[in-house]
Amino acid sequence: MTWLAFPLISALAAAVSNHIDKFLLDKYFKNKTIGAMLIFSSLMSLPLMTFIYFIHPAIFDISTTNALFIGLNGVIYVLWIIPYLLALRYDDTSTVTPLFQLSSVFSYILGFIILNESLTFNQIFGCLYILLGSVFLSVESKIDHKKGKTKGYLRFFNTRVFLLMSLASVLIALNSIIFKLIALSETFWVTSFWEYSGIFAMGVFFLIFFKKFRSEFLSLFKKKSTSIVSINMSNELINFSSKSLVNYATLLAPVALTSFIAEGFQPFFVLILAVFLAKKLPDIEKEDITANNIIRKFLSICIMAVGTIIISL
Repeated sequence: MTWLAFPLISALAAAVSNHIDKFLLDKYFKNKTIGAMLIFSSLMSLPLMTFIYFIHPAIFDISTTNALFIGLNGVIYVLWIIPYLLALRYDDTSTVTPLFQLSSVFSYILGFIILNESLTFNQIFGCLYILLGSVFLSVESKIDHKKGKTKGYLRFFNTRVFLLMSLASVLIALNSIIFKLIALSETFWVTSFWEYSGIFAMGVFFLIFFKKFRSEFLSLFKKKSTSIVSINMSNELINFSSKSLVNYATLLAPVALTSFIAEGFQPFFVLILAVFLAKKLPDIEKEDITANNIIRKFLSICIMAVGTIIISL
């Protein structure tokens, strides 16, 4: 069971990256667009492309059609980051991140439509569990200050965050489906290289054609450049490490099992880190850690985890 450590560490690394995303948005990009973060993340794919080229030089052993198709898939990868970062701007990390579990629901739906994959009863039932948990997670509580009341709570459904993360999850699911379609006829490394090329091209596109994005990106290297660039680079390295650990784990254990552990434990690590940061380092990240809120989030994550377990059976 030594392989178990790899997806668990991957889940922890992904959770850390989620909190770094939130920290960057709140501290350095609070009154700015998310363009600078998009450009930085996209351009970081260049060293990854270089790495792949050195370990697998046969990157041109791919048809032109497949290369273009998987390159467009890289564009889709960048596009899902947009609603995710916007959702982080509007709500806590421990609320936003668990909603990534919705990607499992959309993966099965798109697999059924595009790949003609059949849906079993367990998969349908598990999807309903995940939807139930996501809806429960999006029903938030806020203190009612009207008419001098400070003890009561108002309940509301956070439609904006739910829809943003639903969009992000659809794009993630679509990205996975397209990657699978191409990787079945090409090698994993060749497919990965051309997907990263699409991601890099998207970063160059934003840099050239979006003046506001470009000015904000260039400002990273003028004002507090060392800290911002260092944090961004560290975050991208953590992301890459998280993905690599899962990929390595799939060589030692079934793909479905390693994916479930990595994706299933990530929301729990996010919640634990959120409570820790709110108590010990409130200047880094502020979260609502009232008992009602933490219990609601924990139960929602558990419901969604049960749905993921049912799907994987």
